[in-house]
Amino acid sequence: MQNDLEEIPEPTTASQWRIALKENPSSASLQRRFEDWYAADVAHASAWEEVCQITNLMKQMEPALPLHPQQSSKVVPLKAFGGAKRKSIIGSAIAACLALMVGVGVLGSVGADYETGTKSLQVIALADGSEVTLAPNSAINVSFEKNLRVVELVEGKALFDVTANKQRPFVVHTAQLDVTVLGTSFEVRSGVTSFSATASVAVRHGKVRVAKNALPNPEPQILRAGDWMSLNPKGQTTSGTRDVNQIAAWQNNILLARAISLEEVVAELDHYFTGMIVVAGEEFGSQPVTGVYQLDDPEAALLAISVSHGAKIYRISPWLLVVSEG
Repeated sequence: MQNDLEEIPEPTTASQWRIALKENPSSASLQRRFEDWYAADVAHASAWEEVCQITNLMKQMEPALPLHPQQSSKVVPLKAFGGAKRKSIIGSAIAACLALMVGVGVLGSVGADYETGTKSLQVIALADGSEVTLAPNSAINVSFEKNLRVVELVEGKALFDVTANKQRPFVVHTAQLDVTVLGTSFEVRSGVTSFSATASVAVRHGKVRVAKNALPNPEPQILRAGDWMSLNPKGQTTSGTRDVNQIAAWQNNILLARAISLEEVVAELDHYFTGMIVVAGEEFGSQPVTGVYQLDDPEAALLAISVSHGAKIYRISPWLLVVSEG
């Protein structure tokens, strides 16, 4: 056990102080410096109080799922790992709990025309005969005018089956892209994670015109059946083709992962978990995952991932799981 603050990095945030004090409970130097930090700014005191509200969640940090099915009776306590491992898991749990407390990262009511919650799919029949299937934690606004049909995808993803009307174009608007169609079936996604696209479009059948709406004179791209295009956080596009039967597989509670990041897979599973699933470590979260998983059984999917990728899954509470490198 460390007894001097000089032996550990100087904490700068409430969660870092929480970890440091937990790791070094007998360090008088650490305690004095914490008291100085706490008194230096009222914001420090407020942040510390928030962290203290969730410390009771840190008492039991055992793997929720075994690394191998035959090891289901074996429990590995957090203290079995070194300090860096414990700090990574505790830090991720604290950050996730604080995010839940302030409503960050969880889609609450956004005041949209149509919204879905965790695990919830909704099929919406529009006035023109078109149909929209909303994935969990998604939201849209609908605005139909005489010569134009507009649906704003506020957040999440949706599958559109559009009734053809050349005199009345159908436009799906996101914060990043505008998708214009005459009659087709296509999927649109909008959202941001550390590794995934901020927006994407994939066409089941028909044809769409896609343009970056952030540009003053965007050059549209035409997509046909099987084509897809994604836009990353830097505004760069990637495109390709895929089997049309794989588009919007979430409609059947299937996640098809082909070399996508672990963090992106976990983000998809999180929409079907009552609470939050987080990945401890950016480098670990960026590793590619390939497989077919049942979205409606996220814990079974995590178990399969833990077996193939050497991960461990810690249950902080019934509504919080942390995925960490094994």
